[in-house]
Amino acid sequence: MGKDQIKRYSLLFSLIIVLYITYLIIQPFIPALICGFIFAYLFYPIYKKLNKTIPHKTFNAVMVVILIILIIIVPLALIATNLAIETFNLYNSGIINSDAINSYIGGNDFITNNYSKLVAETSAIASNFIKSIPTKLIDFLIILYTTFTLLLYGDSIVKKIKSFLPVKDKDALLNHVGDTTFAIVYGLFVTAAIMFVISLITFKIIGVNPAFFLSILIGILALIPLLGSSVVLIPLGIIHFLRGNTYTVAGIIILGVILVLIENLVKAKIIGDKAKLHPLVVIVGIFGGIKLFGFIGFIAGPVLLSALIIIIKEYYPELENEA
Repeated sequence: MGKDQIKRYSLLFSLIIVLYITYLIIQPFIPALICGFIFAYLFYPIYKKLNKTIPHKTFNAVMVVILIILIIIVPLALIATNLAIETFNLYNSGIINSDAINSYIGGNDFITNNYSKLVAETSAIASNFIKSIPTKLIDFLIILYTTFTLLLYGDSIVKKIKSFLPVKDKDALLNHVGDTTFAIVYGLFVTAAIMFVISLITFKIIGVNPAFFLSILIGILALIPLLGSSVVLIPLGIIHFLRGNTYTVAGIIILGVILVLIENLVKAKIIGDKAKLHPLVVIVGIFGGIKLFGFIGFIAGPVLLSALIIIIKEYYPELENEA
């Protein structure tokens, strides 16, 4: 092996090491970066309209970022406030207090055996959540700054991305990625609206209050992968079980089954029809994306899969003809 070959392989090896270290540095923030890309895409039309009215791009980008912050924080603040009020009212009603809980626990062996474990696990979850707040804040700042940067320099970045795309019709691929992203967001909101309506009707029928607030909460949580309606229905079911409301508990269980089907099957069907993807591709993309990227994988997974399908079809057009 000559000196030139040794030098070439040494450079290649060094490049691989640098790329791997770079990946390790970026890897914890990949979900936040992807989320920033998605926000920039979704809010870019608003940014363009502002540019036509106010000829100051930096100011307009800041205004869009502030709008995103309000859209995220205001609903969360309302949910937290109402949840605290309802918990306080429930405690004052005498249903949730130490004496009532002890009386229920004393008469149920299953609850007695698992109560301490449940309390310990709940405390651990709360503790881990509090510890993760600084990291979540950093991720949130990265999302906002990524969105801000892409709004300002998005056109030039898209041009550079096009030069690296391994397809001939680069515009078609980018348009497909955009359409798929929009379809997923559209499917999220349509599904959330359906879940809100069904929850409201069910709560009214079985006499659960406050029906409207709980239904709104379910609808908002439907927009958050891995949470969904279970965050509301499980505590609600436990409360009514402790009250001895068998009819209400049965209604909550039936509602939970219906909402799970909507969250997984109906949502995939809506997104698939809108993005012109098979529902199986959507489901695999959603769950695989969530496992790989976390929360934002709900959108990133199907988008990446759909882009891969477009690339494969270009290189193997006979697959599209067979389909």
